[in-house]
Amino acid sequence: MKMFQPAVRFLAASLLLAAPVAFAAGTGAMDGTTANGPAHMGTGPMAGHGPMHGMHPHWGPMARMANAPVPMLLPIAWKHAVELKLTPAQDQELQNWRKAAEQKMRGRWSQWREHNLALRKALLDNAPAATIKPLEDQVLKDHAEMLQEGIAQVEFVHKLLTPAQWQQVTKLYADMEKRQKEWGHPGWKRP
Repeated sequence: MKMFQPAVRFLAASLLLAAPVAFAAGTGAMDGTTANGPAHMGTGPMAGHGPMHGMHPHWGPMARMANAPVPMLLPIAWKHAVELKLTPAQDQELQNWRKAAEQKMRGRWSQWREHNLALRKALLDNAPAATIKPLEDQVLKDHAEMLQEGIAQVEFVHKLLTPAQWQQVTKLYADMEKRQKEWGHPGWKRP
């Protein structure tokens, strides 16, 4: 069981890094709703009912990433490391980057949530424009930061992989995207 712990931790952390970018794309509010409808079970950007929640294409973080402008390739590269034939050096570099990015994101997550909730409350309280504008600016700044983090992640993965590995990862991503569209939840989509 111990041999699987690092892989599980890495995958979970990679998904945690992916969620802010999906949120930055305007894919859902922090209360568990998404652009395609309500999230199932619980609240928050990683709402779900167990450690594997989000792997199912109908709901969870993977569904929310459908509208994200930045493809989350790091979790795919990690999950398919054997298939991609990552070298030990590539694997180590992937782990180091993920660990550094995770530490960087920890403090930001709660700040972003607070900013979103403050803006939501001000809007619901019908606050004056002078109150709403600075909150709106802060939320937009947060979203720009999230977007830049996502772009940096894609650039890192591109630099890390060989051209053949990059082709494999982008094909895996395209296949995942295609499956999501085929298996999507059309009931939530507006005409």
